[in-house]
Amino acid sequence: MSKEENTIVSAETAEDLKKVISEMIEQGWEADGSIQSNEDGTFSQKMKK
Repeated sequence: MSKEENTIVSAETAEDLKKVISEMIEQGWEADGSIQSNEDGTFSQKMKK
């Protein structure tokens, strides 16, 4: 049984983050939850594999 991997990706804009998420999905990752707007003005998304 393989161990599930988790990571958090972040970017300066929601648009940039969506590009990163799309690239990761092509590599077998999937989004876990919704995009978060952070206090420092960046955006992040939890990803799992």
